[in-house]
Amino acid sequence: MKKLIILLLSLMVLAGCSTTSKDMIEATITPTSTADNVSLNILAPKGATALPLTQVIIENEHSVTTVDGSDVLQAALVNPDPEYDIIIAPTNLGVKLAAAGKTSYKLIDILTWGNLYLVGPSDALESGKEIALFGENAVVGLVFEDLYQDLSMNKTYYPSVAEAQAALLSDNADVALLAEPAATATIAKAKENGKELTIIADLQQMWQEKYGSSYPQAGIFVLEESYENNKDSIDMLISEIRSFVDEANSNNEMVVDIVDQVGSDILGVPNGNIASKTWNRLNLDVVAANDAQEQLKNFLQLFEINDIEGALIK
Repeated sequence: MKKLIILLLSLMVLAGCSTTSKDMIEATITPTSTADNVSLNILAPKGATALPLTQVIIENEHSVTTVDGSDVLQAALVNPDPEYDIIIAPTNLGVKLAAAGKTSYKLIDILTWGNLYLVGPSDALESGKEIALFGENAVVGLVFEDLYQDLSMNKTYYPSVAEAQAALLSDNADVALLAEPAATATIAKAKENGKELTIIADLQQMWQEKYGSSYPQAGIFVLEESYENNKDSIDMLISEIRSFVDEANSNNEMVVDIVDQVGSDILGVPNGNIASKTWNRLNLDVVAANDAQEQLKNFLQLFEINDIEGALIK
């Protein structure tokens, strides 16, 4: 992986289009220089799925846009005039659209294998209390609903993890379903305000106990035409992402400075220390989708998605 660090980043905060009642926040890094390889346009959700792009953003050879929520992702996947070469998205969203022929993007790699946790006071999972959720009708919501079928709490789904977090911190919810690193950041923020919160459930552990495997939460989808025309550049980019993730998995502390350099506005994490502290709970591991077909099939059957063959890059 290149270690050249280009210090001048071009940062622009945009108001993204959304079908929700609140504005979607986008952050875009536009390359100031072009390497020998093709400059690619990449779209990713903020949080754990943006962190593997940290080195890519710093090298500044590709344009990276990060967003809160899934509305922008879905709109980009079905756009008849695609803007992006690569979109990181929940596996069920991209595969379902690809299997139905509604998108020109196909799954090439799995990126995350679950980073969901319930956060609240230790005794908060009680009937009648409020729980803040996000990711309705997506992987996040399905995993929660599957594991907590008999939970008798009052459920409210929010458009993004940031808004579920805000509901918990503002006492509009007793418990929140959060993704790391937001879960740890929320606990720290609450402590500053004299409120004691903790991780009261690890949904990955619960899923493993119930089904005997991890679940492929999000993946890297590539535009077929772009992959045909720029296969070497895309393969090289994914190889760089994989190398960065592998290195960070072995040495969490390496991400502290690099995450702080890129910044929370773009990555959607509070700071490098939080990213480092929570890295092992992000369950990041870049695995070729063709090598994870059994896990994909077993998981996506829960969404009634049974035909994944045509949704994968061959």
